[in-house]
Amino acid sequence: MKINWKLYLDTSVFGGCYDEAEGWDEDSKRVLNCCQVGRAKLIRKSYEDCIHVAAATISRAHAIVSWNFKHIVRLDKIRAFNTVNLTLGYGMITILSPVDVYLENLDED
Repeated sequence: MKINWKLYLDTSVFGGCYDEAEGWDEDSKRVLNCCQVGRAKLIRKSYEDCIHVAAATISRAHAIVSWNFKHIVRLDKIRAFNTVNLTLGYGMITILSPVDVYLENLDED
């Protein structure tokens, strides 16, 4: 079954396309390319970290994709975000870096 994935990409993924020094450019471009060719639906982006998580949660995204290891892609933060989500009656949200986004129908050519 083919899934129409909804990925919430924060601004760090877009910036990662230009970050060859850290080696983030290839994974960022791969994820963006998948979205541009219609394999995933982009959800509107925001600038503040809590707004990213809230927007992704409310729009029922399958995952948040971010390079922001300081404020978003951290186990302690992910646990805290999901505690709030469950307390308020929302589902849990998956949070990944672009390196971890490998979905069968996203990576097909």
